[in-house]
Amino acid sequence: MQKKIILVDGNNIIHRAFYAVPLLSNNMGEFTNAVYGFLNIILKLYQDEKPSHSIIAFDTPKLTFRHEAFDEYKTNRKESPNELKSQFITLKNLLKAMQICFCEKEGFEADDLLGTLAIKFLALDFDVIIFSGDTDLLQMASKKIKIYVPKSKKNQKQTLTEIYDYDSVVEKYGITPEEFIDFKALKGDKSDNVPGICGIGEKNALKIIREYKSIENAILELKKKKKRNLTLQEKNLIENEDKALFYKKLIAINKNVDIEISEQQAELKNIFNDDCLKELQRLNLNSIIARVNNF
Repeated sequence: MQKKIILVDGNNIIHRAFYAVPLLSNNMGEFTNAVYGFLNIILKLYQDEKPSHSIIAFDTPKLTFRHEAFDEYKTNRKESPNELKSQFITLKNLLKAMQICFCEKEGFEADDLLGTLAIKFLALDFDVIIFSGDTDLLQMASKKIKIYVPKSKKNQKQTLTEIYDYDSVVEKYGITPEEFIDFKALKGDKSDNVPGICGIGEKNALKIIREYKSIENAILELKKKKKRNLTLQEKNLIENEDKALFYKKLIAINKNVDIEISEQQAELKNIFNDDCLKELQRLNLNSIIARVNNF
């Protein structure tokens, strides 16, 4: 039987769950809506995909190497509400009880852990799925690594999932997953407060990368042209060469994080064990308990 691992962007999914589910609490006053939503999303994914292994990756509160390199990195993001903050601990305790492996590492984002683990388990002959609403992870798509992106549509309760591999990224954007890094560096990323190059935007960023394949090659070729033959966007790129290359480094996922997780640690075993059921009962998550027999 082919081994399959699902790597989950824990922070992204718990935030999505928190804002999708009305505020809930157990009879002790502990907030549980994000935990409840997270479990619903993950358990459905497990039921649909039937993975043999899974790992949940989380960010840490500590600053990462990107924050140290770029003071404005993610400064546009609002602080998580206290009702959500408390649920991270609750979720991690529940994951321990469910024997679902999770990880975090100071100085790195969940994306870096997911990228590193994807390469590691691909080398161990796994089918790899990365589950995250963060499109930065499309740079990891390949013939054997699929990116599952949950999408919520207006007036629809059910979350749809877009699935990307190498071919579907090329089909949608006209560039390869590796070139997606250059594209985002030029157009910018509002969610991470990476401004991109002034005046370029998404349409022109795609045009430049489709033609030149990388920022480095674009700059090299554009410098050979006479200035009067350059578009405004091309001139902006040449004038902001250092910024473009710097933003590319920020957006690129680090796939070489020192993190050791074995196949055995990542294996999904008896999720709904006695410890898990006790914790679910304590949290008053009875609708999750009702799903045990169908899992």
